[in-house]
Amino acid sequence: MRTWTIIAFGAVAACSKTGSVSGDVYFSGSGGAPTRAGGVVVRLLSHGDSVATAFHALCSRYDEVSLALSRRKIEAMSSAILSGMTSREALVRYVRATELADLLADSTYLLAKETLDRADALFMRTKVDSMVTRIDARFRFTKLEPGKYALVAWGPFGDRIRTWFATATVAHRDSTIQDLAPQHETNSGLPCNVPTSALVREADHEIALQRARQRIAD
Repeated sequence: MRTWTIIAFGAVAACSKTGSVSGDVYFSGSGGAPTRAGGVVVRLLSHGDSVATAFHALCSRYDEVSLALSRRKIEAMSSAILSGMTSREALVRYVRATELADLLADSTYLLAKETLDRADALFMRTKVDSMVTRIDARFRFTKLEPGKYALVAWGPFGDRIRTWFATATVAHRDSTIQDLAPQHETNSGLPCNVPTSALVREADHEIALQRARQRIAD
């Protein structure tokens, strides 16, 4: 009997040291009014500081590389436009410049996909728990050991995909409130502000490129 009493007391003591984190998920709706985001997935991640650092480093890399690719693509397309199609040499320059632009578009697509895959792998590797918000858009995670956590939420809502990211610190026996609000939302709707258009391979110049190749062959 004494042994069971000690075990039960130990279990109660351990539970009493755990905390919780809860909040609401919302965004700025029509006219700036807060709109609750029901039906989105909220993940609680461990190692909040390191996850935030890794996530921001991943996003910084995406911003840097995508900007460089965009500049090179603009230069390639400008070269294609300026070359015109007035001679065989101009056609060759046009084809080369357009092929480079298409290659850069493919690189942009692959960069976006790689970034999102890495973000998802980071979130999955550090996941502690997850839930889907109901119509009230509230979430709550309990029985958490003290420490710093990260919260990430996303899902299709309205006319776009939305993503939120924030950190929360849980202390002993603490009930932490951390909303996922508009200031925690990415601009484009996807992690690292990856635009949804980047996930579609561009083929705007394919028809013109085929015609130019045909004219060169002729």
